[in-house]
Amino acid sequence: MDRELARTENRLSVGGIKLSPELVLFKYSRRIHQPCALLSALRTLSRQQINIFFLSQSLYAEKSSVTTNFCTLPEYTDTTLAALTGMKPAGKNITIHSTVGALSIYPHKHNFSLLGKVLSTLVGDGLPINGLCTSVSALSILTDFSQYDAALSALAKVLDLPDNHSPFRQEFRIRQISP
Repeated sequence: MDRELARTENRLSVGGIKLSPELVLFKYSRRIHQPCALLSALRTLSRQQINIFFLSQSLYAEKSSVTTNFCTLPEYTDTTLAALTGMKPAGKNITIHSTVGALSIYPHKHNFSLLGKVLSTLVGDGLPINGLCTSVSALSILTDFSQYDAALSALAKVLDLPDNHSPFRQEFRIRQISP
């Protein structure tokens, strides 16, 4: 068998990898039957034009709890905390994990084996997975921002990227200025 064909058979082809800037992860947990107070905090962030880079929700049936994870830029940590602590009922079930990044693999082409291969590779290399979500086209994984290079090296073992592809790192940000 041809060496290039053998290399591709054990790897999954994807279109690219995009890396978010450094983010702060907020986790809001509540009991299943408790009303979600997070909407008012998210509206406050929206009015202040603070982007949410990652949003996911997890249900833990055995604990009867729901956890909502979301990320903002580090410079908005204090503003986000103020919005969260002002929730009614008060946001007492909030934890913060700083310096995470969202690593997005696109397009996943509805390939279910991609999720298993990516997760087992990252965990097998001892890399943390702080959250994950998927959309129609991308699989996004939260990992420690300081571990981006290690995560990319691990994924290079199992993913085929297009020739001359370098993971896209955001180098500048545009912020809308209010009139």
